[in-house]
Amino acid sequence: MDGRWLKVVVPPAPAPTTRFSLIDDVNSHHTLELYEFLVQAESVRIPAAIVQNVPSETVSTPQLVALVRDQKPIVVNTETALKSGDRIWMLLHPEDVNDVAQIFSQQSSGSFLLQNFFGEFAIRGDASLLDLAKVYGVSLEGISEGDTAAELVKQQLGKSLVVGDRARFGNLRLTIREMKGNQIEVIGLKLQNK
Repeated sequence: MDGRWLKVVVPPAPAPTTRFSLIDDVNSHHTLELYEFLVQAESVRIPAAIVQNVPSETVSTPQLVALVRDQKPIVVNTETALKSGDRIWMLLHPEDVNDVAQIFSQQSSGSFLLQNFFGEFAIRGDASLLDLAKVYGVSLEGISEGDTAAELVKQQLGKSLVVGDRARFGNLRLTIREMKGNQIEVIGLKLQNK
């Protein structure tokens, strides 16, 4: 049904303005693409995990390549506030594009952005990794009885953790939602395609 018939205009879903495929290995299911996003929202901050730009085989964190404002490159840190009209270039796996596009869009409500970025579900940092593996069908290989979700994130990402940092656990993306000092209190879960 046409939305105009009801006098309702549904804005298009946020999407990148430019896309280049860099790696597309069908056999290993490994794809990496360069995307440009036009920022439509004011005062958005890029999550620290993206700004820190630490590539890793086990982490699916999007990687910032450049921020361009008024046709000039801008040095980005965790305090950089984006402005409408900025252009962000990022290296992404295709399954992360919709989440990242929502960050830079003016259309999304705060709660939708949080759910999209942090995941549909939240667990405590001390949640059992063994229980998560059983519930979500992740291989139990290498998991011990006392292992926790927070320990897995720390093991994959290192010591300087911040809210927004991401790690993979089988078909789950784990994103730090809340921290108290250096302790991970809450982790968001988002189901990913294998």
